[in-house]
Amino acid sequence: MVLRTLMYVSLSQISPSAADAATRSIVTKSIEKNGQSGLSGALVFSGRYFVQILEGPEDRVGDLCETLKADVRHSDLVIINDRPIERRKFASWRMAFVGPSVFVDRQVNRLASSPSDGEVVRVAGWLETLLAECDPLATGYHIQKDFQ
Repeated sequence: MVLRTLMYVSLSQISPSAADAATRSIVTKSIEKNGQSGLSGALVFSGRYFVQILEGPEDRVGDLCETLKADVRHSDLVIINDRPIERRKFASWRMAFVGPSVFVDRQVNRLASSPSDGEVVRVAGWLETLLAECDPLATGYHIQKDFQ
C-alpha cells in the first residue's frame, strides 16, 4: 500500500463566536471518520487559519482532500506539501488538534501570504515539528492511538 502525506493551509470562514464549537465538531467527526478510513493526522486552528496534515492510503488522502476543497467552513485552500511517504509521522493519531494561538497564527499567516519556497519549507517544517511534539493532554481533545 502506498502511503501519502498532505499538508494544506486555508482561511477559516467560521465566525469567531462559533469557532470553538465548530472546531470541536470537526475534530470529533474527524476522529471517527479517519478511524474508518485508515487516516491519521493533525489539525491546527489559529483562529484565522486551518493547517492540516493528513496521512494514509494514497487514494483516501486524495478523496478527503477533494471533500475538504468543497467544505464551506474554509476557503483559499493551498496545498503546501503532497508526497508519498514510507511511514507515518502521526501514526497513532486519528486527529490531533492544536487550538488558537497568536504565535501560531503569525506562522500560518506566512504560509498564506505567498511566501518564498524557502519560507514554505521552513514554516511547514516548523508546523510539522509543532504537531509532532503536541502534548495530547494540552489539546483538550482525546487523541485516538490505534495506527501502530
